[in-house]
Amino acid sequence: MICDGLEELQRAALDSPRPQVVVKVDRSGLNEHHPVVQKLYAGIERVLRPIVAAEERRAGAHLVRTGRAVQARDQVGLRALNDALRGAFDAPGAAGFERGGAPVEAPARVEPEPEPEPEPAEGERTAPPAPPAPPTDAALVGAMRFKQSPLRLHPGEDRSVSLVIDPAQVPPGTRVTVTADAGLRLKFWGENAVPEPNRGGWSRLTGTLRARVSVDPGARLTVTAEASGHSAELEVVIVRHRASGWVSEIARKDEDALIEAHFDPEGGIVTVYEGRPEFKALERAARRAGFKPGRVREYLPYRMLEVEAAANAVYHWAAEQIVARRLAGELRNDPVEYAHALRHEAQSLRRGAHEKLMRAFLDPEVFSGGVRVLEDAPDEPQTRLTL
Repeated sequence: MICDGLEELQRAALDSPRPQVVVKVDRSGLNEHHPVVQKLYAGIERVLRPIVAAEERRAGAHLVRTGRAVQARDQVGLRALNDALRGAFDAPGAAGFERGGAPVEAPARVEPEPEPEPEPAEGERTAPPAPPAPPTDAALVGAMRFKQSPLRLHPGEDRSVSLVIDPAQVPPGTRVTVTADAGLRLKFWGENAVPEPNRGGWSRLTGTLRARVSVDPGARLTVTAEASGHSAELEVVIVRHRASGWVSEIARKDEDALIEAHFDPEGGIVTVYEGRPEFKALERAARRAGFKPGRVREYLPYRMLEVEAAANAVYHWAAEQIVARRLAGELRNDPVEYAHALRHEAQSLRRGAHEKLMRAFLDPEVFSGGVRVLEDAPDEPQTRLTL
């Protein structure tokens, strides 16, 4: 291959008093320390990385194929999992934008007024009231926040975003300044000023967020909105998959690994490592139960284990995103508190979504009582012979 640009750089380097050649003097290849060569290698790697990854998933890496029944249930379960993530990344404040239901028939309940506390006698000292505990959730107490974060975008895609503003902290009419990383563009509909609050008491700015065609999949970009000393940050993940949610596929690998599953938000793939001992033990049990090798994953205990592994990987990733957004970064200095917050958030996501998720991934008869456990009859005692 002939590259005129590299040839010109090489000739200019040879003519300079302190040359930094592009091609090595012995003509054995390019000089990897040259800045142009480093940029060239980085560009080639960005193009080849997804091709190599797709080839590894298809041809190598011990990828396991599933039957049509499991694939069909996977599609239903993935829709439920994406719905759970959509709700998890939705910031508080939805009640301010949604209509309420019909009025209730019961009258409003009036709480009785608390009885006044007796005044202390003369000479007695009273302890000062304890100050309220400082709030730890930045998404709940912040003056500004984007309605959903993080957000996924494909290169060249447009999406509507909303900025929620507390008018008590940022008065209406205040100018909102937007700063976006290279590759993103956010334009609000109308003026960049805080509007009057709606019936829910919140002010809301809506705009169109666009990712340029030139952005690389896998990049994590940010948009920052500022007004009256307050700020809100929107994190954007550029993805390459075309699914309707964060998760597009469950891949199964017949490999042993330290982790049971891994979620890649860039590709939308949850990889479950089914070469681990617990999977192999249930695979042997399925074969003893009469399942053919191609239908092992229809064995109920095996199916439940792989769904649990895939769901927990996604829960953990989502918990990382939520904790990083809500807890302003201060807990990262305390590993114990950060781990506790991460575990608490993952369990909270599991509590709110796991029942619907299991119903979507598993067959309906599992929850209707159609699955029964049959115990094997005990072996007949052997007759003892005397000699």
